[in-house]
Amino acid sequence: MRKSNLIVFLTLSLSLVGRAQDFDSVVHVVYLIGNTAGTGINYSRLASLRSELTNEKTPYTLLHLGDVLNPENPNEMADWLVPFYETGESPGNGRVIFTSGDMDWNNSGRDGLNMVRKLEELVENRGGRSNIFLPSEGCPGPEILDVSPCLRIILINTQWWLHPYDIPEAPDADCSNLTKEEVIESIEEAIEESGNRNILIAGHHPVVSSGVYGGYMPFQKHIFPMAEATSGNMIPVPLLGSIYAAYRQNVGTVRDMANEDYQDFIEQMGDMMSQHPGLVYASAHEYSLQLLEHEEGFQVVSGSISEKEPVRRTREPEFAASEYGFAKLEYYKSGKVRVVFFKTGADEEAGCFSRVLLRSACTKKGNNAILVNPYFMPCIEEEETCVADRIPYPSGRATVTAGHYPAKGLKKILLGSLHRDSWQTPVTIPYLVLDTAKDGIAPFALGGGRQTTTLKFRSKNGNEYAFRSVDKNLANAIPKAFRNTFIGAMMKEVTATEYPYGAIIASSLLDETDILHARPELFVLPDHPSLGVFREPYSGLFGMLEDRPKDPHDGIQGFMGADDVTRSAGLFRKLYKDNDNIVDAEALGKARAFDIFIGDWGRHEDNWKWAGYDRGEMRVYYPIPRDRDHAFCRWNGLIPYIANREWAMPMVESFDYHFHGIKSLTWPARHVDRFLLTSLDRQDWMNISSYIQQAMTDEVIDHAISTLPQEIVPVSGMEIGEMLKSVGYHTGAIGKWHLGYQKQFLP
Repeated sequence: MRKSNLIVFLTLSLSLVGRAQDFDSVVHVVYLIGNTAGTGINYSRLASLRSELTNEKTPYTLLHLGDVLNPENPNEMADWLVPFYETGESPGNGRVIFTSGDMDWNNSGRDGLNMVRKLEELVENRGGRSNIFLPSEGCPGPEILDVSPCLRIILINTQWWLHPYDIPEAPDADCSNLTKEEVIESIEEAIEESGNRNILIAGHHPVVSSGVYGGYMPFQKHIFPMAEATSGNMIPVPLLGSIYAAYRQNVGTVRDMANEDYQDFIEQMGDMMSQHPGLVYASAHEYSLQLLEHEEGFQVVSGSISEKEPVRRTREPEFAASEYGFAKLEYYKSGKVRVVFFKTGADEEAGCFSRVLLRSACTKKGNNAILVNPYFMPCIEEEETCVADRIPYPSGRATVTAGHYPAKGLKKILLGSLHRDSWQTPVTIPYLVLDTAKDGIAPFALGGGRQTTTLKFRSKNGNEYAFRSVDKNLANAIPKAFRNTFIGAMMKEVTATEYPYGAIIASSLLDETDILHARPELFVLPDHPSLGVFREPYSGLFGMLEDRPKDPHDGIQGFMGADDVTRSAGLFRKLYKDNDNIVDAEALGKARAFDIFIGDWGRHEDNWKWAGYDRGEMRVYYPIPRDRDHAFCRWNGLIPYIANREWAMPMVESFDYHFHGIKSLTWPARHVDRFLLTSLDRQDWMNISSYIQQAMTDEVIDHAISTLPQEIVPVSGMEIGEMLKSVGYHTGAIGKWHLGYQKQFLP
């Protein structure tokens, strides 16, 4: 009997071990190389890569990160492409993808666009296959490649951003995106719609580097500056070398990160990465191997398969090495992501560094210093579901506060009372019961955003919702180096200028208009198994659940019955390409007048979505305002008062019993307004203003205030209600709206 029990025990143990090993197995690998266009191809190092690929049993992608062939003799070098394809696809379970670098664009020269298009044709002809050189035709991208069920690669043409001469531009180019704003927006959409996949962004130029292009100038660069232009030229010119090094570090050529255009690329990509923590960005450009942390994500540099250059030393967990080699990214079934760097020699290759970048969200125990993978969560639908059915949701309501922003004495004098009382007043809020809310919802992904915690939910009928935390951390909007400093502390205090429940009031008021809008509701996330992998970090989170405006798909109706839902950059592209796409200017005018009515000055391009409806041969787009963070703001206290001056910060305005500055209220939205509202004349604005005034009656305002948590009404709700009534009754209200827009738009 004991023997049989032992056999059963061993069998179950081996089964569980097998399942655990299978769950921690690698399901896809991405090999990264670049910079093969320099002095020549080193076939011994290529053989090292080929040896690694030959032994690779897992499906993989070999990604060439640009600077493919020498621009001076691409036809002669092209014979190398054939063995390269063989290298990349020899085991039969891989694919090869190329992107372009600055050398492929004629060394950033005048004939760059022509050269990169010829290179694309050459690469695809020699390879006997199309769509392997991406983005195509010199377009900026992004190109989206779902190379496996667990991985999405987003390819961008970084040289398009930096090239000083001809690039694809409207109206002649046939590219999906033709502005930097469109590219960034498309990347963000590709991330948000990745469908529970890992995300890898790839381009030639890095956003952060410890190499020469990043400003590292070793001693020999100061002494032998001409060696860079002519290999082997070791004539010492120390003074000239130091001047040249200083120029590269502070002004920079078009290839250097100090260059003004390169800095713009870094800023926009860094901002995008900070809004989506956990991204991995792979590039070449530098002739080195690097792993650097950047904006809650990771920069991998792999550009030394053929050449190497000096690199600044880094401390673990980062890595930088001036070694011949390449890198690979391993994507695990569990959601873990690991990077491995290989150094290559004449006879062998060896791993010189490895690190887990992201840990699995499915493993409850793990190194808390390693970021949880926010994109690929294979255990979202866990076996706990059957347990969740038998566990009741918390009964009653939770007592919570919106945030903690105390101040007294000198701090209160300097920074102001702001909306501190509203943030700190305890309120009773119902728990979100996932089984019944919206006919049943389940979490499926984390949302983007630097300042707000966002969790995405999907209902049984396919509709999507976003749960956004009420509290925010504006310090996340500044560079990481400043977040734990005095500057970060001051930014955190700015949160108290915002009214935590502004979106609730705005939604109720908008119900009395024909302006499209989401309808947020206040909830607390329960400590319940139905949250799955999101239970531990997010149970007890106080936030707002609201619709996510989406396109129609898979038989699911679009937001408010729309035929198309797009962001602002996408809308601008549609308007430019087709005159049958138009914006209903009157509807936008109403939305903008309402913004002014509630003192919401933060209406830049990213704070709008657009719902398109087919009207015969025309498609008419209507605005969907979102993000009411700046409605009913209060800027008092000495420092906020100074910041509120037009000469200090022209984009902020304190909500009050009457208007103070129409310019401040309209400043962040000026580009949207000037582009889309010029068709409205004086009488149109008079009609729009009257429409808002007539819709915002005392009864409507009182009802909106009553939708606040009852504890907040006497603290701030009644006062805001009186301010709204005063603004509505103010004899100069229509004139202020009208005259402000007249100055901006009318002849």
